[in-house]
Amino acid sequence: MALSVHKATLTAVGAMLRRLARDRAGNTLMLVSAALLPLLAMVGGSFDMGRAYLVQSRLQQACDAGALAARKRLGPEAARLGSLPDEADAIGQRFFLTNFPDAYYGTADSRFAMHLSADYAVQGDAAVTLPTQIMSVFGFEDIDIAVEC
Repeated sequence: MALSVHKATLTAVGAMLRRLARDRAGNTLMLVSAALLPLLAMVGGSFDMGRAYLVQSRLQQACDAGALAARKRLGPEAARLGSLPDEADAIGQRFFLTNFPDAYYGTADSRFAMHLSADYAVQGDAAVTLPTQIMSVFGFEDIDIAVEC
């Protein structure tokens, strides 16, 4: 008895699926709704990655400006110092923050650090976190961006 009811149900479902496959009405709505999510992911990804590229470019410029300002402040006495003095570090930080202020382009957790290398050049590292605007719908909340100068 149970086998015949199960077989009848499968037959009815199969017949319904065949009718649905032959019916052309409403196909456009189904295709558009199926394509909407991947389309939103592509547009959102390109928008957020474009913002990330812009932030990375500006962060690199600010990092370079801070490192160059700190090195200029050191002058020829860098060889005898051995490390970056506080005054040069403060000038480098000021130049960095002038070119890339806190929360610039919606960024968070801005970090900039400099050190004096063995060849008396000032090297720096900068990093920020950029919250996504569209890709957060798909689970990508933040983009971490880091540069070296």
